[in-house]
Amino acid sequence: MIKGYFSKTPAGAKFFLSLGIVIITFLIITLIGFAICMLVFKIDIYQTSTLFSNLSNPQTVTILKFLQMVQSIALFVVPPFIAAFLFYKSAPEYLYINKKPGIMPSVGAILIMIAAIPIINFLANLNSNLALPDFLSGLEASMKSAEIKAMEITQAFLNITTTQQLILNIFVIAVIPALGEEFLFRGIFQRLFIEWTKNVHVGILVSAVLFSAFHLQFYGFLPRMMMGIFFGYLLVWSGSIWVPVMAHFINNAFAVVVSYLVTKNTININIESLGISGDGWIFVLMSAITVAGFSAGIYLHCKRQSVASTPCLPDRQALSHRK
Repeated sequence: MIKGYFSKTPAGAKFFLSLGIVIITFLIITLIGFAICMLVFKIDIYQTSTLFSNLSNPQTVTILKFLQMVQSIALFVVPPFIAAFLFYKSAPEYLYINKKPGIMPSVGAILIMIAAIPIINFLANLNSNLALPDFLSGLEASMKSAEIKAMEITQAFLNITTTQQLILNIFVIAVIPALGEEFLFRGIFQRLFIEWTKNVHVGILVSAVLFSAFHLQFYGFLPRMMMGIFFGYLLVWSGSIWVPVMAHFINNAFAVVVSYLVTKNTININIESLGISGDGWIFVLMSAITVAGFSAGIYLHCKRQSVASTPCLPDRQALSHRK
């Protein structure tokens, strides 16, 4: 049977096979999605560049959200299940899906993501001020241009006023990425890197770097990488993919909901300034202490519950799958 066909394949080969699955799935599903988009929205293929550049057009934003959803499913949701099916006898077990999240790790992860906002902002500000050497000035200009374009699209996505639009945004920006990206980067890549390097910490770090690099946004690389590291340890400590999924979801959904409430004039707060403006270092320090405290609490709780007697649970599981 094809299920588990590559179970005895070396981890390095599995990683490159996973990348191949991602590329093929992305091409096939994206082409199908684009064809459906053209039919449903009656898009003239010769006018796509003009249409997609007009972000003030509500139809353009709707189309971009649809394509974003299709691409996220193609890149992050489908490939992990195909890979897990090929690598092990049980895809849910391989992806840590069948392990129920505990209440304490789940609540702790949610609180940490909210408490970490000043740290994330501080790292984002630090990252944005980094400059490449002069001989890479052309590359730096290109990256800044891409960053500006990505920000314009993000702002267009978040410029909403109705509850229906809010629900759609939460689904497209928070639900799908939280599920897909955690399944792929923590469920597949992190497991493979741990098995490959025989070191759980290296596996977490490498998968976090890859996670951040995949987003192709240099000026958000540091905060995204740090979140990837945190998500990785949440999986290792809890043994359940649902804990980092919830943390990832809260991070994205919180930004969507706050932006919506600000647009509706329900609240008047600039979340992105926490940890940067004024006495920002105080917020960063308090944030760091809170995050460290809750993280220690999650780890100790999981250890007491025998979910992870050492911080290497997925390492042992990954290595056992080679037998």
